[in-house]
Amino acid sequence: MAESQMERWKCNVCGYEEYGEVPPDICPVCGAPADAFEPVS
Repeated sequence: MAESQMERWKCNVCGYEEYGEVPPDICPVCGAPADAFEPVS
């Protein structure tokens, strides 16, 4: 699936962004849990 068709998630703690169907389990930058991520439109 192309990035443009996937959800973009942003970490509310450090601002890291990742594409995927669901947020990452743990932020690879700051270690925040998945619930610290919100979808970006």
